[in-house]
Amino acid sequence: MTASDVKFIDEHLAHIDPQRRIIAVNKCDLEPNEAAILSHIRKTRDSDDLRMKSLFGNDDQIVLVSGLGALISAMQEAGRPLSEDLAWHAHEGGLSDKGYLEPERHGLERLRNVIERQIIATKGDGIILAHQRRLDSVFESADRGISQNKDILTANRDVINASTKDREEEARRIKENIDSINSVVGNARKKFVRDLDEAQGPLQESILETIDNVSYGIADDLRQIKDIENLVGQARWGIQSKLYSKRNDLADAIGDVVRKIEGALNQAENELSETLLVSGLTVDHMPQYHLLPVTSRTICEEAEAELLNTLNRETLENAVRTATTGWQRFWNTQKGRGSAVERLLPILEECLNESLKGLSEHTVRELNNLGQKALQTMEESCRRNLEERNKLLEELQEEISADENMRREIEDRIAELERRKLQVDELKAEYNLEMGA
Repeated sequence: MTASDVKFIDEHLAHIDPQRRIIAVNKCDLEPNEAAILSHIRKTRDSDDLRMKSLFGNDDQIVLVSGLGALISAMQEAGRPLSEDLAWHAHEGGLSDKGYLEPERHGLERLRNVIERQIIATKGDGIILAHQRRLDSVFESADRGISQNKDILTANRDVINASTKDREEEARRIKENIDSINSVVGNARKKFVRDLDEAQGPLQESILETIDNVSYGIADDLRQIKDIENLVGQARWGIQSKLYSKRNDLADAIGDVVRKIEGALNQAENELSETLLVSGLTVDHMPQYHLLPVTSRTICEEAEAELLNTLNRETLENAVRTATTGWQRFWNTQKGRGSAVERLLPILEECLNESLKGLSEHTVRELNNLGQKALQTMEESCRRNLEERNKLLEELQEEISADENMRREIEDRIAELERRKLQVDELKAEYNLEMGA
């Protein structure tokens, strides 16, 4: 690739998702073998160069176009006279004989259709995704609410069936275990904070190692550049390529932190479940609120995007200008390049430090918020079950004669919840079938 190619990709294409690009290959009338053109594009796309791999999308995003054929066709359709040069291309030049004056051959109509389809798909994908997320949250909320209410009602029904003496003893145990829940959750919070703090060490080491590796590799690359005009684009591509190669290592380090935090939350859940069992509650399982909606890959991609945003063209141009001041005339000498690169590297390393420092802070902040919320939800869930049952016991001690009526009322409410659960399951199955179709 030439320096102008690198500059064009860096300024106009690097920030665009390949799946959202449309590549128009013009002047295809000069090579009538379309298969040869597409074969060359596929080889370019499958090369080892990161720029080339990220430049082209799928085959249906590539349109072969004869701009000259489309222009002549449009002028003829509008009744406009052709210049001598255009008339020559249309006839003696062979565009007419080869069919390039026809829409299906010159490709402009297909290019318009591909652009229109991409615009509609992009907007449609966003709308569909938003509705999918909303419907998923509605089904999840309905399932959780029905299950919680059914668990509470089932526990209350069992209380009514117990003897008065058993109820009194059970009420005493419940009140004791409400206090024990506070202690269990308090200890779980302290352990969670310790585990999260301990897990930061290996993550920081992985980040520092990444910074060192990227900086070392960039220094070697920059010293090999002969054309100073290509320095900005090459610096940005070099950092992106080397950071991309370290993404799996960073993702593994973040994954270790996530797994450690999930282990701490699982332990807290087990201890709270045991407390419920001691109190006599027959809850089949604790709600899985602690499942962390975060992935190491997502966090790494966010950090990479933040780094590329920080290393924008203006920042790099200013850095290069600062680093090469006084040495531009000597750039083609080893000493000149070495001195300029030594001055440029600290600026690039500062950008790396700022962006990857944000990766660690973002990871810890995200996991801390999710973990604390999970512990709070577990505590509230347990407390709600215990307090509801205790409240019912106190009411039953005052009005034993209402036992049978209350039991029937609870049975009716459980039956109603089961009907609602069946309706939710049917709607969810229909929704999943539609989405699959």
